Amino acid sequence: MNEEVYNWSLDIWNYLKHDQLPEDKMEARKTRSKASRYTIFEDQLYRRSMTGLLLRCITSQAQMNQILQEMHDEECGFI
Repeated sequence: MNEEVYNWSLDIWNYLKHDQLPEDKMEARKTRSKASRYTIFEDQLYRRSMTGLLLRCITSQAQMNQILQEMHDEECGFI
């Protein structure tokens, strides 16, 4: 992950990518529990949906801007 990472994903990313948990035992427990619903694929964080689909997590302002721009440029298949 690069750029400005939103705090909600940082602990999950560190646990999945580097096997690092927060120092606080309660936070470590929460992170382990949450991380079971996430995966990293090609250096991107994804959440598994109830149907098994991988939902890409937006982790930076730059990613959000890029996605919005693509939608406005009709690159997502909308006419």
